[in-house]
Amino acid sequence: MLDKKVELLAPAGSMDSLMAAIEGGCDAVYLGLSSYSARAFAENFSLDHIAEVIAYCHIREVRVYVTMNTLIYESEFKGIQKAVDILYQADVDGLLIQDLGLYHYVQTVYPDLDLHCSTQMHIHNVAGVRFMKSQGAKRVVVARESSLETIQKMCQEGIEIEAFVYGAVCIAYSGQCLMSSSLKNRSANRGACAQNCRLKYHKDGVCSKDGFYTLSPKDLNAIELVPNLIEAGVASLKIEGRMKNPAYVYTVTKAFREAIDAYYEGRSYRLSKERETELLKLFNRGFSKGHLTHSSVMERMAHDRPNHQGIHLGKVKAVHGHYIEVALQEELKQGDGIRILSQPKDIGFIVNKMENKRGLLINLAKKKEVVQIYCPEGWPKVKDEVRLTSDIRLLEKVSSMIKKHQRRIPISIHLIGKVGHPLRVLIQDQKHEFQLETDMRCQRALKQPLGEERLKEAFLQLTDSAYRLDHFSCTLESIFLPMKEIHQLRRTMLKKLDEIRSIFHKRKGKQAYHIELKDPKYQGERILVQGTMASIPGRYLTDNDYTAVVDESLEGPSFHQNQVLNEMGDLYGERKCCIAGMPLNISNSYAIAYFLSLTGIKAVILSSELSSIQIREAIRHFERRYGFTPFTYQFVFGKRDLMIIKQGFYEKKIRQLNDLQDNRYDLSYTNEQVIVHEPKNFHAQNQYAQGSYLIVNESLDNVNKILEDAYEELYERI
Repeated sequence: MLDKKVELLAPAGSMDSLMAAIEGGCDAVYLGLSSYSARAFAENFSLDHIAEVIAYCHIREVRVYVTMNTLIYESEFKGIQKAVDILYQADVDGLLIQDLGLYHYVQTVYPDLDLHCSTQMHIHNVAGVRFMKSQGAKRVVVARESSLETIQKMCQEGIEIEAFVYGAVCIAYSGQCLMSSSLKNRSANRGACAQNCRLKYHKDGVCSKDGFYTLSPKDLNAIELVPNLIEAGVASLKIEGRMKNPAYVYTVTKAFREAIDAYYEGRSYRLSKERETELLKLFNRGFSKGHLTHSSVMERMAHDRPNHQGIHLGKVKAVHGHYIEVALQEELKQGDGIRILSQPKDIGFIVNKMENKRGLLINLAKKKEVVQIYCPEGWPKVKDEVRLTSDIRLLEKVSSMIKKHQRRIPISIHLIGKVGHPLRVLIQDQKHEFQLETDMRCQRALKQPLGEERLKEAFLQLTDSAYRLDHFSCTLESIFLPMKEIHQLRRTMLKKLDEIRSIFHKRKGKQAYHIELKDPKYQGERILVQGTMASIPGRYLTDNDYTAVVDESLEGPSFHQNQVLNEMGDLYGERKCCIAGMPLNISNSYAIAYFLSLTGIKAVILSSELSSIQIREAIRHFERRYGFTPFTYQFVFGKRDLMIIKQGFYEKKIRQLNDLQDNRYDLSYTNEQVIVHEPKNFHAQNQYAQGSYLIVNESLDNVNKILEDAYEELYERI
């Protein structure tokens, strides 16, 4: 358990959101670059300006973590190495990483740069935390599926633990979801998730008229659990939302700032009704505490709708052409956004025209007032529910709060003015102390000498800075100095403050990349088959031959021999003649090298999301860099596990899901998880790896034919 005060970590998908997070009271922000980020569709930040962004935050006592939490392809490695160089020189506080190849590279080249293990790394048990601590990680962002009890155990391991406390939730374990990649060719592991979980599905082939949002979870809201998480030893409370607007970022951050401060001040905290309503208006799919408190399926899921629900505004009482009549349960202003929950689809729009009972145009209607609202599209029906999804006055209020820049650094100033000497200023902030002086020497005043009031007025001109003047004093003789000298002294002081406050770290600089790696001379079968047994030569994997992708109880150390290892916790312990499995997402030559450098790992199964060309490039670069050919397996055939979902998504067991494109997903169950299987067999077109990996659950005749083809293709290439 760590004794430092808990960190409040806020999202920054744009510069406006970053400023909102700071004004809301965050201790740190996490942000992404234009590439290599798990939120590829956020506005993000360019490398050209990242140094200015980091300095802006540091000056205001806010740490900056840059997300590089995607899998890295071989062709991208030179670019990401350059990006890391720039970030290091810009004094970034830490990098958030998924790819183990990138992780090892950065740790070797910049050993004094803090590395955080992304939730995409799929660390969900104590053994995984222990392993990454042994690999030098500063922090682990634990899976959203982790309970408070598991998190408390993780916090005992002497490594920082970061936990999500608010925002959107993935239905499946992060880093293991292939749904979007399989069906839309948009990889969640590359920051391009198509959010298939927010689409409609039929259950067990029963086609209702409109389907059902079977896989859509509610948003997480753990603000009531802030004391529990702090007492468990969590180092950082993380708010999700790099795709959200600045008002959302500010308001959520402000709420958690209040809750955290209340805890340390010994006060109980309860979200006020006003603040709760603000959060609901800004974005919600319904809230739950998720797996932190073992919430039930129905508490966690938003089966009715997958989008922002806002708050209840009323119901349609009557329809008059393009106007709907509503008895308001909340105030409504022109410019607000509303949604009518209707069939066959919802109707959403901005209120541009509204009339009262007398038919007069109005721009504001009070609660309980009956109004006519112009509906520009769709066919609403009587009794349809109307919800307020955007409050223009709230947005304007929050925007005004952000622009005030009230979060400033307090400084103390003492001026010393003696005849014949430069005017000297002594400056103190929370951590630093220094002094400056004017170029010109003070002269004896012939008429009105410079007084404290006039000097204080000059040094109070701090509006465009990050500072506020908390204490001002002078020791003055009867002196005269031109005011332009004094203003220049103030400007120099502000520049100096910015310079010294912008640098948080004293670092050693770049080191040479190195890795201890020998050819493991793997002698295993060239074909790995999971599923049905057949007569074709190969290694047929039984349940004991590979580890589970999810094992929350794993603490380790464990011993593995002749097994395929599928999650990070398996690596904590001893290994003998093992294979790094496909769920470890090995995607480039550096990742191949990293896993082969681990004792007892003899071969790797590459990520199934790699194309044949990407596999070829990774192997070629490995050969050039390390001088031998690694033994790699390529996934060539079968139905993958697209999602692994903790404790299910529906009260009853169902065996199949159907989407509206008539894809059929078989489901299987373990004690704790539901697994969604690929609807059709994946089949690689070309092969460049030395070995083939297949998942087959077909009839015996089909299995023999499938394996014969794989065998022939593999050995023809070799």
